[in-house]
Amino acid sequence: MISDILQGYHYARKNPVSKTWAVFMSPGNKHPLVQFTKYGICGVLATLSYNAFFALTGYTIFPHFTDLVEKLGLSTGQRIINFTLSSLVGFVISNAVAYFTNLWFVFEGGRHSRIKEFLIFTLVSGVGFAAGLGIAILNLTKGTGGSWVAAFALLITSIIVNFLCRKFIVFKG
Repeated sequence: MISDILQGYHYARKNPVSKTWAVFMSPGNKHPLVQFTKYGICGVLATLSYNAFFALTGYTIFPHFTDLVEKLGLSTGQRIINFTLSSLVGFVISNAVAYFTNLWFVFEGGRHSRIKEFLIFTLVSGVGFAAGLGIAILNLTKGTGGSWVAAFALLITSIIVNFLCRKFIVFKG
């Protein structure tokens, strides 16, 4: 990994910024450092979309944040249901953002038809989401953190599962 970082550093020093940027932006660039950096950017966009809808629904139609739970007198069970529903809304939106940005910016499609590719992508995302949701619900049940701590646990678990599966199962690489 250090050699990949050094290789990227030396390339950037030897070439003008415009050429380095063009190489970085090319969808076929399979250099591990470039690909993971681009994957990270797409992940940030997907995470922002997830968090926006998670918070929006968590403060409105599916209250699960501590202040609202206490104010409304919701049980732990209802809080977990609301947390799960808010998470599902966020998942649907962020999955679409992640699919289209990864296809456009990171990986090369074509291993499967677009519909099959999207369905496999969603299945893989769903596995990562389910694993993370399980950890998040355990966190809420044990009372070891609030909604944002649980959402962070969900995020970290999903990132690990999703990158590996998307790279080796969904897209060409």
